[in-house]
This record gives sequence, structure tokens and C-alpha cells, in this order.
Amino acid sequence: MDDHDLEKHYAFKEAKAARAIMDSLVRVIKMHSMFPKSNPTRQQSLTWFQANLARFLDTYGPLTLEIGKNHFLYNGDIIFKDGEASGEFAFLLYCDGLRWLEFQEGIETWEVEGLIEIFHRYTRLSVDAEEDLVSALWDSNLPHIQFEAVSSILDVAAIDDPSLAGATREEIARAGQRPEFNPFKSGTIQGGPPFDAPGSPQPFSSLLSEASASHDPQSPLFPAVGYGVEDLSAEERAALREMVEREEELDPTEELLKTLVDILEHQEEKSLFTAVLEYIQEEVRKAFSISRFEVVIRIFKTLHNLRSQCGSDRLWVSEQVDGLFHSLSSRDSLEVLMKGSADADRSQLRQIGECLGFLPPESIQALVPILMAVWSPQVREMLTETIIALARRDVGPIERMLTQAGDHEILVLIDLLAGVGGPRAVTILLGMIDHPSDAVPCQVIGALGRIKAWCPDRVFRLINRNSSVVRRTLLDYLGSRKCEQAEALLMNTISAPGFHKLEKGFALECFRTLGACGSTKAFIFLRKMLVQGNRLGMCFKSVGRQGAASGLLALGSEEAERVLEEAARSPFPGVRQAVRSARMSAPGERS
Repeated sequence: MDDHDLEKHYAFKEAKAARAIMDSLVRVIKMHSMFPKSNPTRQQSLTWFQANLARFLDTYGPLTLEIGKNHFLYNGDIIFKDGEASGEFAFLLYCDGLRWLEFQEGIETWEVEGLIEIFHRYTRLSVDAEEDLVSALWDSNLPHIQFEAVSSILDVAAIDDPSLAGATREEIARAGQRPEFNPFKSGTIQGGPPFDAPGSPQPFSSLLSEASASHDPQSPLFPAVGYGVEDLSAEERAALREMVEREEELDPTEELLKTLVDILEHQEEKSLFTAVLEYIQEEVRKAFSISRFEVVIRIFKTLHNLRSQCGSDRLWVSEQVDGLFHSLSSRDSLEVLMKGSADADRSQLRQIGECLGFLPPESIQALVPILMAVWSPQVREMLTETIIALARRDVGPIERMLTQAGDHEILVLIDLLAGVGGPRAVTILLGMIDHPSDAVPCQVIGALGRIKAWCPDRVFRLINRNSSVVRRTLLDYLGSRKCEQAEALLMNTISAPGFHKLEKGFALECFRTLGACGSTKAFIFLRKMLVQGNRLGMCFKSVGRQGAASGLLALGSEEAERVLEEAARSPFPGVRQAVRSARMSAPGERS
């Protein structure tokens, strides 16, 4: 790297450092406006800014910032521009006449505090305010902060009397246009250490008072909008007035949160970062309570983006942002949020759902009890969709809740698992199949059916459960599709010793289910039971024979229909009666 490249490298580093100082100055002013003096967050931001400024001054010397109409320059490079996030800071200083500001080595905390207080106060005055920033800087006597401001006294005098255009100050004073005083030099006001120029022993503020008292109030010493307004066009004057009116109309909560997030995005100091996050958390809760959901959505989006952009060197940022979202996932926080849902319209409910979607899956443990307590169908629908979306990211919270939940809550959780779907949800559902409450396995089977999870071998043991409701639910599930596995399981059950001793209705349902899920194997098995056997036995009614006819009817094939027609004409009354009973009890027929 030659000398020229080296010089460019150091110039780039210096400009970058100046840009960082400028950004932090704007942020510390914002912090000053948001927190009371005793707030530790405000103190930490000031300490952080002063430490960074001291490092710059030690490394590069005095920091001189030139002020344009909408930007700041350092060594000719623009290092800061007004914008949506920063507001019109440069524009306001420019309108008050400031043209450059210089920080010098040795600057103390009280000087920084004084400057911040001045900026905070005088950049928020209305367009028609009589006070101005430059006089406040003079009165403050900050020894390590120099500045230069445009003098407007000559321009105002020339407007009052065109013949005085280009006149000296002595000529203007003799003409009676303005009292003579001497804080001006070459068309500028230069400030810094206490001013003790000859002939002007009074403080600058008293000189201003004398000047104002001795002249028509319609022609003040300084224009209404401050130093430098004579440099503004009519359009720029209108823009200044519009800016102030717009600022007065801003929603304070929304603007506060936006400002906090802006600070957060650039923050490198861990302690200040933590303090800002804590404040954001409290303000988010307040926004929840007054139903400002659109504000919360913007904040959450920004925090998520901030987290996703953190590299391995800033894992602590991710951890702290995660901590904020975990804290907001508590039952107390979410109940505050849901208070705003009672009277919410569909648009607001969508916003609430979007807010909840930013929370971690652990929030499910707080959301489910809220869901169970809600009566509004619209709110229940929104909460259900939100919980399902969270569980698709991690179904673990539902699994853990199932181990301690009561029967009613278990049924709700099973329904949610049906919405989640996927192999993990199926495994969790099957783990509940043997729950002692009959409602639970019925709900599990229903959930498996809704998500088209087919595992007859895992649920078939319910066939032996002493509950007609559970067995009925199981058979509906098995008969919902053709399946050789279910077919084999049912044929084995029907063929087992003692099956004929089971309750008639249940036995007949097993045959019907076999027909519904069966194939050619079931056809052969059922035909044999219907038309073959002991001749004497075929003369009498039989549950097995009636079941076989019902199974063939449920099978629905042409071959099965032909067998039923032949059996209806059988010489054996027991066979004919089985077909007749099967047709009468078939779905869609009278029972």
C-alpha cells in the first residue's frame, strides 16, 4: 500500500468514525427526550456517547461538523442526512442559523449534557417561537464546543431601509436601526468560551433583550423561525411549517417505539441495549392495552429482522431479543393483549394474530388456557390458527402440556395437533390412545382421520376396549378406506373363539367394517360364512350369517351382489332371513 492509498484508508476510517459519532449524537438526543433525567437508560446513553466522542478526539483531534440545509458534513463528506428515522435535525439547526459545530478535546460531561438539552429544547419549538438555539448556546458558555452562526442583523436592517444595504454595523447603529453590540464578525456569530469583547460586557441574552425592547415587535432582531431563515425559499419555509405541524400530530406512542427501535438497531453497548429493550417491552404492553396492534407489529418485525442479521460476534443481541419475546409470552402479558380482542373487528383480529405469530412456540402454554376461556367464534378461530402456526415451528410445548392437562384441555390439545399434522404430531396422538377417559381415544382417532394418518395396527387394540363408543369410533376409522392390513386384523378377530358371544350390534358392525375395508379375501371369507355350513344350522337365524350378508353388502362389488341375490333365493330359511335382515339394516334403509 503506497502513501496515497494509506492516506485514503485513514481518511475513510476517520469519516466512518465521524459518521458514527453523528448517528450517536442524534440517538442520545432522542433518548434525552424519552426518559426523565434520573432514568439510568438516559445516563447510560450519555456516558456511551461521551466515551465514543473522547476516543475520536484523542485519535483525530477536533470534530468539526458543517451544517447544511438537510445534512452534516465532515471534511467535505456528507456523514449524516435528514430522513424519516432521524427527522429534520440538520434542517432545524440550519434554520436557526448554525453553520458549523466543533467538539474539542477536554470536553466534559456537563458540556455534553448542556448541548443535548439545548438541542432537545430548541429543535422542538414551534415555527413562531421567539426563542432561538444560537442565543441559548451563547448563554450556556460551553468552553469545548465552538460554533458559527449566520448573522441576520444586517439583512433585517437592509430590509427596513434599503439604503443601508452593505452598510457597516457602525452606520446601522448611527442610523438608529439597531443598538450597537459586538458579538458579530464578518457576517457570522462565533461562539465558544465566554465572550468578553470590548464594549459588550453584558451577557448575550441581555443584549438581545435590549434590542427587542427598543424596536417594533413586528421587526424583531431575528426572524421568527430563527437564524438563517433568510436563506430559505418560500417552498422551504412552507416545508418547515408543515414539518412542525406534522410533528405535532404524531402519535406519541408510535413515535416513541419507532425511535427506540432506531436506537436499538445501531446500539453496540450491552448495558444500554438491555435498558432500551426493557423499555420497549413495557411500551409494547401499553400498546397492547390500548389496541395499537399495528405499532406492535412494526416493532416485532424490526426486532426479528435485527435478530436475524446478528452474526456470531453479536449472539448476545439475539439472546436478549429472544428474552424479550419470551417475557411477552407470559400468561399475564397475553391476557392484557387479549383484553383488546373482545370488541375487535376482523381486521383487528388479524393484527392480533400477526402479533402473536412473532412470539416463540413456548407462548402456546399461555395461549391454550386463553383459547379455552374465549366464547367468541371469531376470536377462537384466530387463536386456533395462531397456536397451530406456532406449533408447526415446535410442537414440543403441546407435548409437554399433555402430560399434566385435564381431560377437557387434552381434547383441545388433540384438536390442535390435528391442525398441526406431520409425523411428530401423529406420534404424540398415538401416545394418547390408551388414555382412561373414553373421550380421549375417540378424539385421537378422529384427529388421525382428519389428517389422513393411517395406522390401523397402532389403534386396533381398542377393539377390546369395554366401551361401545370407542369401538364404534375405531370401526368407523378402519372402514374409511380399503386396506389389507385392517382386513386381516378384522378377519382374525371374527374368526377368534368367543367372537360369537360378543354383543350382537358390535359383531354386526365388525362384519360391515370388514366389507368396507376388504378386498377379494374378505369376499371369499364372507361368502363362505353366508352360504356354507351345517344344513341344519342354515335353517335358523345366525348373527354370523347375518353379519356375513351385511359385510358383502358393504363390500359393494358385483360379485358380492350376485352372491346376495342367490342367497335371497336359498332353500334355507336362515340364509334368506340373513340377507333380508342385512338389507333392512343397511345404511339408507329402514332399520
